[in-house]
Amino acid sequence: MIIPAAGSSQRLGQAKQLVTHSGKPLLRYIIELAATLRPLEIIVVTGAVAAKVQPVIEAAKRMVTQLTVVHNPNWESGIGSSISAGTSALNDKTQAVMVLLADQWKITADDLQVLQTAWHSNPQSLVASHTGNILGPPVIFPRDCFEALTKLKDDRGANSVVQNNIKRVIQVEICNAEADLDTPNDLKALQAAN
Repeated sequence: MIIPAAGSSQRLGQAKQLVTHSGKPLLRYIIELAATLRPLEIIVVTGAVAAKVQPVIEAAKRMVTQLTVVHNPNWESGIGSSISAGTSALNDKTQAVMVLLADQWKITADDLQVLQTAWHSNPQSLVASHTGNILGPPVIFPRDCFEALTKLKDDRGANSVVQNNIKRVIQVEICNAEADLDTPNDLKALQAAN
């Protein structure tokens, strides 16, 4: 599991990783959510606000033992560089990786389980969340995509890897994947849901 959490949250005007959701910082909420799948490892990629999120990560480590932190010094180049940094740190035994964004606050444990079950049914496939006409994270990538993931550099995330493998993508409708936290209006929606 890779959780890119390196951005500066410029449009939001505050560190989205630290916004309170369900009584805890959003990043901790997402880490604990990821842990419900019992993955071999969870890699959190930090960047712009690494020092500020470190206490949150330390608190999560008390609950989630398989947690590793990777710092992305190139975080300004975009989320692709964070996915690359996280993929480069994966264990050699890892057969697939899910990319779950640190601001996907509506995602549930059931959503993640549905994606994982779909991948287990066909481990050679990519499994992408589908909302409307959009394919996006959370996405599961099999091992043969790892090299392509390590080459990502820009702010388009792993969309190019998904599109280059579109014939073997399993699309799973995950309505909750649509909600993220980028703008003040997004923050109002999150706060209204708490």
